[in-house]
Amino acid sequence: MQEYRNLFGDSIKRKREFLNLSQEELVAKLNLLGLEINQSDLSRIESYKRPIYDYELYCLCKILEINIKQFMSDDIVTLLSQITMK
Repeated sequence: MQEYRNLFGDSIKRKREFLNLSQEELVAKLNLLGLEINQSDLSRIESYKRPIYDYELYCLCKILEINIKQFMSDDIVTLLSQITMK
């Protein structure tokens, strides 16, 4: 079973792709907000291999135009359904 280090990886990736942003473009926008993150960090977050800090999630939600409350509830439901199906 996959070990999850965050609940938001797939939703971040889906929203980024929906907005036609590459990882590099998203990282550049995050850096402009003052968030020190690189493409490798983002890749690991999106693949659930790295935890995401609250301030990182806040910045991602701001750039990806996501309501953090909706984002959290959707991801928690999705993750729980994936875990219970295994």
